[in-house]
Amino acid sequence: MAHGQPDFGAYAAKATVGSMADNAELAARLGSIVTFDRKGDVIFLDGFESGLTAWLRSGTGTGWSITQDAAHVRNGGFSAKLVCGSDGIREARFHKLLPYPILSNLGFEASFTMHADVEYIDFYLAIYDGTDLIEGRIRFDQDNSRLRYFSDTGFYVTIEDGLTLYEHNDMFNTIKFIVDFDNDEYIRVMLNERTWDLAGIRVETTGAVFAPHVACNIYARGLVATNTTVWVDDVIITQNEP
Repeated sequence: MAHGQPDFGAYAAKATVGSMADNAELAARLGSIVTFDRKGDVIFLDGFESGLTAWLRSGTGTGWSITQDAAHVRNGGFSAKLVCGSDGIREARFHKLLPYPILSNLGFEASFTMHADVEYIDFYLAIYDGTDLIEGRIRFDQDNSRLRYFSDTGFYVTIEDGLTLYEHNDMFNTIKFIVDFDNDEYIRVMLNERTWDLAGIRVETTGAVFAPHVACNIYARGLVATNTTVWVDDVIITQNEP
C-alpha cells in the first residue's frame, strides 16, 4: 500500500499561504512561551500567570520580597518581581523542585530584566542523586560586565568580559544553558543572540545525602543600601537537549 500525503494535503502547493509541518512553530504561533530556543523536550514551564505558589521563595536583608507582578512582563499578564534586601547578603532567590529524571542533557532557560543597581544574577540547575549534588551555575555579573560559569574547583570562571545588557524594566533578556548530567559537564550557554560552547567543562560535584531530585534556582543580588528590583519571566526546564 502506498503511503504519503495526498495532493491536497499538508505539503501541497498553495497560492495564498504556506503549509507548516513544524509543531514547535505551530505552538509558538499559538502563544507558547517556548520561543527563544526550541530544542529539547519541555518538562516544566512557568510564565507566572497563576501566581508563585509552585515556587519556594526566600531572601536576605531589609525589604526583600518576591511577588507576582503585572507592571513588566515578557509574555502574558504577569511576571515574578524579585526585590533584593538592602543590607546583609542582599539577595532575593526562588527555587523550583522537580522529580529525579532519566539522566540526559538538561536545559534551564529564563528571561530577566537588568538594572544598574544589580550586582549579579545567578541561575542554578542541580541534580541530587542520593549521594552527591551535581550543579551547573551561570552568573551574569552586572557589576563587572561578565558572563561566568561555576567550575568544579569551586570558583566562578569568566566566559566573556565586556558584556552589557540594555537596562530597562520592559527589556527582558533571555539566558539558557545546558548541562550533560550523564557526564557532569556543561554543554553550552546562550544569552540573547550569543552562544558559547562549554563542552567538556566539568560542573561542581559535592557530597549531599538527599533523596534524588532536581533543583532549579534563580538568585538576584543588589548593591548596598538599595532594594534592587529584577523582573523574571518564562522559566523553562528541558531534557534530551542536543
